[in-house]
Amino acid sequence: MDVYNKFKVNDINNLLRTKENEIVKYIETKYEISSTIKSKLCGIYKFYKVLNIKSDLFKTKIKEYKYKSETHRDKKKDTNKKDEDDGNKLIEEF
Repeated sequence: MDVYNKFKVNDINNLLRTKENEIVKYIETKYEISSTIKSKLCGIYKFYKVLNIKSDLFKTKIKEYKYKSETHRDKKKDTNKKDEDDGNKLIEEF
């Protein structure tokens, strides 16, 4: 709905075929979080699949943001890990 309101094109098929780059740029500028961008791109990519339109750009961008999301999540996990000394202190407390 967001994309439709932005581009005001009534023919969704025509919109997807002619404004592919613009749609991606719009989503990338509107949203900041990689997982949100990936979700929005996936939602629009479903239209491509339903209408049987090939879109290598969307596939590539989805993979890119999936990798960014996973990398961010892994970094967050690593920063939350406790070292062995902290673990031993917790054990001693109990």
